[in-house]
Amino acid sequence: MVGNRIRIFSELVSVDAWYPQFTASKSKVSLHADITFHTAHLGGEHDSPVNFTLDLRRAELRVIVPETEPIGFERASVARFDEGATATRKTKSTFKSKARLDAALGLAVGRNRLTSGAASMSAGVGKDVQRTEEITAIEKLKKIVVTHSVDAEGNNRWHFKPAIVETLEGKPWTARNLKLMKLVDQRQAVDSRFEPTVRLELSCLREDLRIGEIRLRDQGLFAAAMSKVGGERRMQAAAAYIRNRIAEEGLPSPHMDNDHAQIILAELSAAQE
Repeated sequence: MVGNRIRIFSELVSVDAWYPQFTASKSKVSLHADITFHTAHLGGEHDSPVNFTLDLRRAELRVIVPETEPIGFERASVARFDEGATATRKTKSTFKSKARLDAALGLAVGRNRLTSGAASMSAGVGKDVQRTEEITAIEKLKKIVVTHSVDAEGNNRWHFKPAIVETLEGKPWTARNLKLMKLVDQRQAVDSRFEPTVRLELSCLREDLRIGEIRLRDQGLFAAAMSKVGGERRMQAAAAYIRNRIAEEGLPSPHMDNDHAQIILAELSAAQE
């Protein structure tokens, strides 16, 4: 059975979820989820044969409301898109124009007549003058793009992908402000001893994991890792580490050699507060 809070790779992504307590007068409450993506530095255990970094290119959050639970949700309340966290990009454009002061002076004394004083002044300052104009535009950008969809079982899911850099970093939304959906208590009578269960699952595909900076702890193996065969060995060691971490939580072990294999990174039940 899935524990209340499984964080397989909390170094890579942290997930928390909650909803207010149901009462006799409150049968509808809002579900919130707080998600934060990081660059993970894995393999720090003393018996780990490998060190490496791990990033996510894309990820997916799924909210599962079991049919056996006395709870539902309002479809109209589902967050189907979000503005996302934003960054600021400044763009500076420079425009240059040139004019001759002697031309301006010539206009001052007339088209066909030029006095000796004006001629002397024109000769002294008849240089190109450059005028520079700078315009700065500030544009709001999404750091993480969020899209909503529904899977084949009718579960709501949110897809995350980076908009500025290559991997996910930071939060896709402000959890306290964003309501993923409104949950509806379908029990005939509220009993705090038997609270409904709502599950959240965060996953990715194998191709969404970016493994980098692989270092074998065994110096003898590290020397061999400089060759092509050694490089493959380093990747295999990192993949085995990931596979073992997942297996330790009792979750399905992914096929790390299959780019489309699904990897569950975190699974938990939303806490009632």
